[in-house]
Amino acid sequence: MKFDAWLDEATASDLAALSQCLVDGRIPFPPRRSSVQLAGFGESAVAFLEGLQGTDPKVIAWMLERLAEERRHADDRYASMVRLVWSGASERTQGFRDTREVLDGLFAKAERQVLISTYVIHNGRSVFAPLARRIRERPGIEVELYVNLPSRTGLPADERADVAAYRETFAREHWPEDLLLPAMYYDPESRKLDASRASLHAKCVVVDARWAFVTSANFTEAAQERNIEAGVLLDHPRVAEALAGRFRALREAGRLRVLG
Repeated sequence: MKFDAWLDEATASDLAALSQCLVDGRIPFPPRRSSVQLAGFGESAVAFLEGLQGTDPKVIAWMLERLAEERRHADDRYASMVRLVWSGASERTQGFRDTREVLDGLFAKAERQVLISTYVIHNGRSVFAPLARRIRERPGIEVELYVNLPSRTGLPADERADVAAYRETFAREHWPEDLLLPAMYYDPESRKLDASRASLHAKCVVVDARWAFVTSANFTEAAQERNIEAGVLLDHPRVAEALAGRFRALREAGRLRVLG
């Protein structure tokens, strides 16, 4: 066993606890397997301490406490970048944010670009209302919308009619009348009715190549407020750009087509 393998898996609490055991003398040096195990640590911690024989235990304890502090700070940074998001039934668990609240907050912060991918849209004028307000405040915001395009026939000859019908319904039922329609895209594979059919099933939002929200929730009131849905909000430009980049790459490869 690699002598420092324990360090790779130890939490900040583990590091601080072992440090305190050394300071208190509960683990004497040279370390004995029985004393290490009695203190509540496993074989990997035994190997770690045995690999440091000849080192002053006070130095080891100081090193462990410093490393514990660094991991606490790292955990805090990760916690600020990642938020768990939930819809529907809950027991008021702390640490979760509501799906509708997260979307409203993301749209309110948008300055340049909003990317939305969803499988289903229902009662769109309500669910898109926060985004519409922001666009009126910042008319320069570019919106990309990726949707699943169903078809009653699946025939290539009917694709243009399917596109026109979806666009007309979206404009009439889901998008504010005073705003230009967003740039819309669809996967032609979703029109197929046979076993080769592939749905555009991704549900996510990317704002300003900084925030990425990946969720099980569609753009419907039920999904955002009543259904049990789970998601993750990341304040991470690299992830946000990578996610948006996947959609751009599919457009450039011809897999996703302009809906209009």
